[in-house]
Amino acid sequence: MLKLCSMLHVVCYRKEVILLDRADNIMFLLRHINYTIKTGIDAKFKSYDLTFSQSQLIFHIFRNNGCISQKELQEKLKVSHPTVVGLVQRLEKNGFVKTEKDENDKRNKIIYTTELTEQLHKELKKQHDENNKKLMKSFSKEEMIELERLLNKMNENITEQEMK
Repeated sequence: MLKLCSMLHVVCYRKEVILLDRADNIMFLLRHINYTIKTGIDAKFKSYDLTFSQSQLIFHIFRNNGCISQKELQEKLKVSHPTVVGLVQRLEKNGFVKTEKDENDKRNKIIYTTELTEQLHKELKKQHDENNKKLMKSFSKEEMIELERLLNKMNENITEQEMK
């Protein structure tokens, strides 16, 4: 259980008390939320031999109408080429995707969904929607708008740093 005492910036996590400044506290909370979502999805889809990272890759393929290049995935997921290759190979081995050589660039592969992925996508979407509901259940519409604005601002800050 995670408890936050915002005035003191004390985090009580798994019976351990950690003193944090405000910036560290925000980063701790973001990591904790991400970790909780990731481990929940990993557990939920373990029977499919599917990880959170693999599920993210599948979502990006669906967002791109069931077909995307490895290079595009690398850019969208912000991961290295070897990471995408490993994810795609495991998904292909388990029947979640199929690949073909890119006619325009023989070094690249085009990744396609399969019938198995089509079925799984509904469950992934359901899990995604459930996570969103859990995360936002106590937020007003105005608070959600403000949170999105602030997170976009943080994202712009970090993206700006990456480009330097």
